Amino acid sequence: MKNLSEYMGQAQDECFIKHGAFFSFSDSQFKTKAFKCVRYASLGMGLYAPAVNAVQLREDLKSIYESAIETDLKENGIEGVIKRELDNHEYSYTNDLHDTIEALSSYKPITTDHIKDVTKNYLQEYYKHIDAQEGSE
Repeated sequence: MKNLSEYMGQAQDECFIKHGAFFSFSDSQFKTKAFKCVRYASLGMGLYAPAVNAVQLREDLKSIYESAIETDLKENGIEGVIKRELDNHEYSYTNDLHDTIEALSSYKPITTDHIKDVTKNYLQEYYKHIDAQEGSE
């Protein structure tokens, strides 16, 4: 099952190219990627774009993000997305829902109650799987 980053990946890469955006984490990196005659805006987390493109880049990235969430929910359903995030945040080891709840906070149809309900079933399935493995040894 894909994760959210995989749903956004190609569209996001194309968006960066379209707007002349790049990531830079040092002055030397910035100097090798930036054009001298262009004024750049820092968009945070090392992302730079020509200042004239910054607003549109943000809007396009927001649209890509929202579209990726919509596609993710269509392809995997609420329960599938929640289970993936429970696995991703190793809930079966940590028993802490905080990271999963935070990761799904932008998924508007998913509520904390949805997550808690799916978690109950998730744990039952997890322990059945563990019991089955132990029984086959």
